[in-house]
Amino acid sequence: MSLPLVSVVIPSWNRAGLLGDAIESALAQQYARLQVIVIDDGSTDETRSLMARYPDVDYIYQDHQGSASARNTGIDHARGEYLAFLDSDDLWLPGKLQTELEMFRAYPAARAVISDSEHWLQETRVRTSRFEATGLGSATEPWLLPRDTTLWVDVSLFSTCCLILERGVLETVGRPVFEPALGANEDWDFEIRMYQACEVLVYPRVLGKVRRYPDNTRGGRALPGTKPTVEQLIGAATRHRNIMRRAQCLPGLTQYQMQRLQSKIVSLDQRIAELDCVPVPGAP
Repeated sequence: MSLPLVSVVIPSWNRAGLLGDAIESALAQQYARLQVIVIDDGSTDETRSLMARYPDVDYIYQDHQGSASARNTGIDHARGEYLAFLDSDDLWLPGKLQTELEMFRAYPAARAVISDSEHWLQETRVRTSRFEATGLGSATEPWLLPRDTTLWVDVSLFSTCCLILERGVLETVGRPVFEPALGANEDWDFEIRMYQACEVLVYPRVLGKVRRYPDNTRGGRALPGTKPTVEQLIGAATRHRNIMRRAQCLPGLTQYQMQRLQSKIVSLDQRIAELDCVPVPGAP
């Protein structure tokens, strides 16, 4: 049986200094059938020159439209039976792809696999396990995420660089796969729709390294390990509320999931109202 083709979608915007590391971590997987796709989302730095070093990587340039649009462009150009995602400032650890593909064989019901990640702020590790922070960290063996879980109501459960899924799942999730209108956290919105569309296997090992730098690509979000401003807190709560409202429209949610969504939206409304009353330093 021939190996399945895996397509890796890497969106990038003005990260020429980091993008090469991400590409190298994908190529270092030593997987024979790999399509690496870099979507340059209107970069004005040295990204195009950098990509000349990687003739075997599919390079696509588009006018700046945001990470959601860039990921969607990459999906449109993907030829693989499986799709994986890797942000331009993140890294895959050695053996990631092989491990995930083995999980598909071991758990045939799974159509997507999510794995754990560690998080770095520049050169300092600020979190050893995202799963421990999101409620997925207690297990030691792979397990199928229950379809009726509500963990995603409070927080995104995994890093986008730690997801691989069957191509057919995207048709069930619907288009656009990543919603550009959200502006940020479109991966969380997609994540919630994915949970309703297929069986997801949780692999409780760190296979990715999430890196964050003060490079003006955060879209008003605070860097991990730093104290957010009032404006950033309001923005985060507003985005969270918007994603929960979109989730309410999903078919097949249980009564308890709907109750949790409504309760979360009410608490976020209250949180935003409270933050609106907090004086902003330097404001007139």
